[in-house]
Parts: sequence; structure tokens; C-alpha cells
Amino acid sequence: CLSLAVVTIPIFGVLGDKLGNGFVMAASTLVIAIASVPCASAMGSGSVALSLFGQAVLTVMIACIGGVFPSYLVQVFPVKVRYSCLAVGYNGALGLFGGTAGIVGTYLFKTYDS
Repeated sequence: CLSLAVVTIPIFGVLGDKLGNGFVMAASTLVIAIASVPCASAMGSGSVALSLFGQAVLTVMIACIGGVFPSYLVQVFPVKVRYSCLAVGYNGALGLFGGTAGIVGTYLFKTYDS
């Protein structure tokens, strides 16, 4: 699926230039919200073909966001504070969600014995 992302990220970057980054991000986010449960069900179905299909759909949608996100962030912040806003926002979110992922995962594992 990584090779699929490598191919589709530049395609969605060009699509974002043509249609607008905000529109492409909103559309892909909507598709992810709708398709995530069916794709997860397909990946857990036991069928290799359905599992690959579910992974491919989610990979393409995440690549859609990955293709437009960098240029979208550049458009959102003014030039004088762009670097600071991006650094604080990105690293704050990474620390908050990525830093606590291990604790949350361990808690869920111990709570639900799975």
C-alpha cells in the first residue's frame, strides 16, 4: 500500500492545485468518515482480496490528504508567523496524541483483556 500512496500523493497534489486544497481535504475527510467502518470490516473479513481492497481505499484517501496538506498549511498562516504556528501546532499535536498513544493503548489492552 505504500507504493500506492507514493503514486497517488502527487496526483492529489495536482488535483488540489486545480480544485482547491480545502475542497480536496474536505472531500477526502468525508470519504474517510464514511468508508472507514466498511474498510475495517473488509480488512477483518478473513479474505485477502477484501483486506487488500480495504487497505487500498484508506491508503488512497490518506494520500489525498497527504498530497494537499502541506500547501494547505502554507495558505492558512500569514508569512510572519507561519513557521512558529506550524511548529507549535504540529509538535503540540504530535506530543499530545502521539505521546499518549502508548499509555492509552496499554490502558485499553489491560481494561478489555485483548
